[in-house]
Amino acid sequence: MSSDAKPRRAPLFLRLVPSQLSAGGVKRLHPAPRTTFVLSTGRTGSVYLADLMNQLDDVVSLHEPKPSRILIAWTSAFLEGHVSRDYMSAVLANKRRKLLADVETGLYVESNNFISGFADSLEDVFDNPTVIHVVRDPRDFVTSQTNRGDSSGLRGFLNKYVPYLAYTPEGKKQRQLDALERGAYRWEAINKYLSDYGNRNPNRYHYFKFEEVFDKKNKSEMKRLLKACGLSTKQISELDFEDRSTQHAQSGFSILDKPQDSSNSSRVERMKKWREWSDEDAKRLQVVCGPLMKQYGYGNEPEWRKTIR
Repeated sequence: MSSDAKPRRAPLFLRLVPSQLSAGGVKRLHPAPRTTFVLSTGRTGSVYLADLMNQLDDVVSLHEPKPSRILIAWTSAFLEGHVSRDYMSAVLANKRRKLLADVETGLYVESNNFISGFADSLEDVFDNPTVIHVVRDPRDFVTSQTNRGDSSGLRGFLNKYVPYLAYTPEGKKQRQLDALERGAYRWEAINKYLSDYGNRNPNRYHYFKFEEVFDKKNKSEMKRLLKACGLSTKQISELDFEDRSTQHAQSGFSILDKPQDSSNSSRVERMKKWREWSDEDAKRLQVVCGPLMKQYGYGNEPEWRKTIR
């Protein structure tokens, strides 16, 4: 369904959430001459990137600023075809008005997977917005998300039973999806939407692969991403990539799977690395993510190809 064809009103559940949307149209926000939004599925190094850019004086770089978590429900509702772009734009303006009321800076950067469904609305709310789309191998994303607790405890309960907290494709029931399916559908929906956005808005959009950006032996792709965010060559040269505030414990899959912030860490290995998956699980992910995996260059390993045959 196209954005224009989506209904103007939000689903009843979202309209009942307190303070979701004030009456009236979109009020544009002007925190900076240039604004950049790092969007993804999550589990793509956004904490590190936000901290890194915050070393600079003329940059305000925020990671999932409050209020953000409720916006994942709006992202899911939009991707499921239940909310129009103009309604999304009004929600975004409403949720950022107070936060940015006193912000005046040369560059505003927000790293936030919760607002990945708002890409089209950014130009309705902000001046000169840029979208940085970071893609991670879906097999590692699903594993990292599951090991972070996506399917257990209160978070697992909410993902199964609270409407729109987890993206659910047409024809599926939210409560029946397990962690692998939930992660796979989220990966496919968000990356397809952002990729389509990039095709429509090539001058506002930059795409990067997580594995290349966080290559510990080569920082060229990291520097290219920072330049796309709006940093000058001089600003990039001033960054301390080894600063303690941006260093996360490197254990498991990558720089971000077990960060120093224990609230964002993977304490229990609930899902093993994809090379230890069953053939059935590999095939289930391939069915959902296969076409986009090929587009992004994932899934070419001989052992993977053999498993999914």
